[in-house]
Amino acid sequence: MIIQDAKGMYEVKVDTKRRIVYEYVTGLWQAEDYKRLHNEYVTKIGPLLGGKPWAKLSELKSYKTSNITDEINKHVSWSAKNGLEKAAIVVESSIIKMQMKKSGSGVMEPEIFTDEKSADDWLKSQGF
Repeated sequence: MIIQDAKGMYEVKVDTKRRIVYEYVTGLWQAEDYKRLHNEYVTKIGPLLGGKPWAKLSELKSYKTSNITDEINKHVSWSAKNGLEKAAIVVESSIIKMQMKKSGSGVMEPEIFTDEKSADDWLKSQGF
């Protein structure tokens, strides 16, 4: 399954065989952008994964630091309650890395990488 945001802020691909959700995120986000993404998880991705363990690989190289920490924390909490076990984040900026390390409200600490292959290899080593 591939989901593309109407405003071009994200693309989400779901690999149901490996149980990995790939997010490709771009731009400067507002709360309503993240709410749209979260709604995709609640209405489409969550039911597709059926509450079984899954992982996420988020590619954020084109993402701009945004004031959406509360929305990210709510989403991570929902995700963990709905089967998310591992999260890999690909970044270039140390500022984005700091923001993502703060996300998750202690529910889950993401692993941070600088390239998608390393992130995917780590997910494979984790059983995904």
